[in-house]
Amino acid sequence: MKIKNTPPALPLWHSPSLWSEANNTIAELIDKNLENLNQAIMAAHEIEKNLNSIFPVVNRLCMPTCPMCPDPCCLNAKIWFDFKDLLFLHLQRLVIAPSQPIGKMSETCRYIGHHGCTLDRIARPWMCTWYLCPSQTGRLRKDCPSEYDNIQRVFNDIKSERGKMEDGFITAIMPHFSFL
Repeated sequence: MKIKNTPPALPLWHSPSLWSEANNTIAELIDKNLENLNQAIMAAHEIEKNLNSIFPVVNRLCMPTCPMCPDPCCLNAKIWFDFKDLLFLHLQRLVIAPSQPIGKMSETCRYIGHHGCTLDRIARPWMCTWYLCPSQTGRLRKDCPSEYDNIQRVFNDIKSERGKMEDGFITAIMPHFSFL
């Protein structure tokens, strides 16, 4: 039997109460297990370092492409914070958005403003940084192939560190849970 991978009907933690509960739980688990979270914290630091290294390139790509885009991803994509996004923000003690970018699949991102995203770049869902549209990808490949190769390497490093961060967190909190 083949299992069909269907998209969720609603974003994770779509309601204000679920959003608050998710963030409070993560914060509490971090506070209770801080001494055991070295692996997760180190991975979160690496993620932030890598993100900061590519933000100038991403910003430079967005400036000429996003304002002229006929089909802006910020208006059409169905993006929300996943667990790793929230874990990163909490471990780095960054500002957490007041709610998910969308509450239901028919909505547009609530953080899109007249001049782009109203969230700090470091505090956006990973997908918002990771996704380069065809125009941006083409421009980067044509104008600076080495920069394109570097950003792809950094994206892969960030994905790897996100996995290490999550693994480190789960390993740290597991001794406090009983499944019997």
